[in-house]
Amino acid sequence: MLKLTTLYQQEIKKRNFNQDAKQELVIAELQTLQNALQNRKKSIFDIFNTRKSATGIYLWGKVGRGKTFIMDLFFQSLAMEDKLRLHFQHFMHYIHQELRNLPNHKNPIEKLVKKLSKNTSVLCLDEFFVTDITDAMLLKELLLHMFKYGITLVITSNTPPQHLYQHGLQRESFLPAISLLQQHTKILQLDNQQDYREQKLQQSLEQENINKEQTCLQKIFNTLVKNKQTTKDPLHLHNRNIPVIQRTKKLIWFDFFVICGAPRSTTDYLNLSKNFTHILISNIPILTIQLDDYARRFINLIDVIYDANINLLFNTDIDINNLYTGKRLNFEIKRTKSRLKAMLSNQKNSLSQKICNHNNTE
Repeated sequence: MLKLTTLYQQEIKKRNFNQDAKQELVIAELQTLQNALQNRKKSIFDIFNTRKSATGIYLWGKVGRGKTFIMDLFFQSLAMEDKLRLHFQHFMHYIHQELRNLPNHKNPIEKLVKKLSKNTSVLCLDEFFVTDITDAMLLKELLLHMFKYGITLVITSNTPPQHLYQHGLQRESFLPAISLLQQHTKILQLDNQQDYREQKLQQSLEQENINKEQTCLQKIFNTLVKNKQTTKDPLHLHNRNIPVIQRTKKLIWFDFFVICGAPRSTTDYLNLSKNFTHILISNIPILTIQLDDYARRFINLIDVIYDANINLLFNTDIDINNLYTGKRLNFEIKRTKSRLKAMLSNQKNSLSQKICNHNNTE
């Protein structure tokens, strides 16, 4: 298996990215961690789950700086079987599911983490951010037991640890979790330089929306479906019917105000990502302050779609940079805008360029 530093240089060349000295410093730190992990000899203490975790990495910086790209290379090049890489939302979804299976246990979080640690000594968590009070209250004990049972964390985030869950309810109860992160991980900042999502977008497509008319999405839908059976029947999800424009077994088309306007949970979006390879969304509006609830759901949806590598196609006349005009979600929406641009640059999304003539000429 290639060393991380070698793999990184290969990928930079293959993707036609510029050399980035700040990324290279982070890669060097991760290579040091990787060497320590791979050279760590198993001992009798591992049998009793008393191994010590190595000092992990908490990598933070603005959107588009390549944090997820770097984490994925680290995970790919780590020559260990007992490793796990998850988006933070997926990880917390797993935690809540497992806790529901331990309703009467005296120490359910410790039991859960002990079970996890048997097959996981390195846990990579992408997009670590905390907005939910339930998650915030769980994290202190979760982190405490993860480090106790020797799990090494590699984390990416858009914010430094000390600003996590800022202004959240009962934040004082969350502060010990921050202290644990600061104690058990090395804090690295990947600050301003080139936005790699912007660079990739500029290389592949002009920055514009894929589709500007409903007929364009219909053409794309028809092209993707080919001769497969389609239906307009609602999608049945968690004992609820969700209206769709059209769908097949692997492709589904929603109106924005259906998929983000009505109350939807991250669990709903995770289920979509597991069952569909293409998601189409019509009528995305300017997200004003009055639509903050819609915007928050849209942010969650894009996070799930992006992490699951689902093909997203949408039509809107709105410039992505002007998608949100509110204030409360300014920080979170930056990540969403960057991810939308990344998805626009995906080759499969260039399908709209082949099918739809934006000058309205056949």
